[in-house]
Amino acid sequence: MLAIYKKEMRSYFTSIIGYLFMAFFLVILGIYHVVYNMISGYADFAYALSGIVMVFVLLVPMMTMRLMAEENRQKTDQLLFTSPLSITKIILGKYLAVISVFGIVMLFTCLYPLIMTEYGTINLKYAYTAILGFFLLGAAYMAIGLFISAMTESQVFAAIITFVVVLVTMSILTKLEAERKAQGECSYYLEVNDIHRINDFHSLLKDIPTADLQIIAAKSKMPGNVGLELAIPGPYDNNIAMIESFK
Repeated sequence: MLAIYKKEMRSYFTSIIGYLFMAFFLVILGIYHVVYNMISGYADFAYALSGIVMVFVLLVPMMTMRLMAEENRQKTDQLLFTSPLSITKIILGKYLAVISVFGIVMLFTCLYPLIMTEYGTINLKYAYTAILGFFLLGAAYMAIGLFISAMTESQVFAAIITFVVVLVTMSILTKLEAERKAQGECSYYLEVNDIHRINDFHSLLKDIPTADLQIIAAKSKMPGNVGLELAIPGPYDNNIAMIESFK
């Protein structure tokens, strides 16, 4: 497995693919970091990471299209499968290589929250949790790209299918996130309205004399006064105690 890992790492850094991936990722991240965190003044580094999630649509196919498709095209996969290494170790060696390249740029990413501390106070625990989540998301997409690459001999076909799959899943995640935010805003709106209703009810009770409220509470136990019973539920003594607390 170590030999497969070294071979793949050597192939990334003896060609332009590895350097192009790292340069493109860090440039895009730097732009979003400056715009969101430096210019706009957001103290949350997760804003910059959420802005560059779509780069996976381009970078994942570029990094994974040749992992197994090239082996299948050159028929060197037969040599690999007849070697003493198991298929699991072969695939794991290739996967760890692409994750290592991705991990290198994530190590550079870990410097950004430290830079932000020079300009203000930020939550480092939250920032590095966001970086970890971003890394795991990228690792999952790299695994999808490796799987698709193993299914074909054409690097171009593997890149196109990976591009489509990542784009579709990214769109689904974006839609789910938008729905979650909409539900959160709706719940907040309802909670605020409930608080206003309770405050209005308390204000109304304060304007009514206690003697009248006691009559209302007593009538709420009489048959047929469903509306009153729903308005002031519970036994008579509890209603009086509740009314007195409102007063």
